[in-house]
Amino acid sequence: MDIKNSLKSEATEKAFLALLNGAPCQFGCPASEIEHCLEQAELLFPQHRKCIVRNWKWIDIEGTEADVKSAANSELQLTFLFSSNVNDVSGSRGYDWIRTTMLHRFIEPALFVTKNSIYLLVGEGQYYSVSVKTAYKLFMRK
Repeated sequence: MDIKNSLKSEATEKAFLALLNGAPCQFGCPASEIEHCLEQAELLFPQHRKCIVRNWKWIDIEGTEADVKSAANSELQLTFLFSSNVNDVSGSRGYDWIRTTMLHRFIEPALFVTKNSIYLLVGEGQYYSVSVKTAYKLFMRK
């Protein structure tokens, strides 16, 4: 079974993430600031795809020191974003959910930046901290 396709189901997403004890997270911007934040994203990263993301899940991976160092050597952090409520501003994705690659950097107030895309976090989300094993089950194909 393809994990990405199984996570498309909102019921599956909710059931799985409920087991992880997510906490409210306030990294998102208010809806009234979306236009301003998108303008900022375009100025900083004109070549990146841009998406507006609501009901998002911020997922930190509890990696070993070696995992963290390996990611840092690639200018990445062991952090992913998941959402089934996505508005693709760039029009290039073709679907309404995301599971990002690792975080490259976070720019306040609400820009989650990967190597290829910018995700504008809107409103409150959920924060999760998961083991490498759980992350593998969530994000890797079987």
